[in-house]
Amino acid sequence: MTEITRYRGDTNPDDVLILQPSGAVADLTGYTAVMTINKRENPADNTDRLYQINATFPLPSSGIARFSPSTMQADQVPGVYYFDIQLTDGTGVVRTAVKGKYVYVQDITK
Repeated sequence: MTEITRYRGDTNPDDVLILQPSGAVADLTGYTAVMTINKRENPADNTDRLYQINATFPLPSSGIARFSPSTMQADQVPGVYYFDIQLTDGTGVVRTAVKGKYVYVQDITK
């Protein structure tokens, strides 16, 4: 399971390498992607969703999807949450490419 850890309040982007099911680096040209953070690992609905972030692709052929949280999104109560990244290609085909834990750690500087 993939795990992303960030300090509460930090707004640096999460750069995530997206792979094809074969293990090859995905060319993300023409794709969109969204990362969803939730309190539950397998939610039945959106009740416990914290937020969603749309990706940017600095160099689509590199397979890197960049998710940049806002100040408000980054200011979460420290703890373990869950995320997935859903890709949509240019023809509308949807694939969940990554799923895992998203951990907010308490920072010291306020």
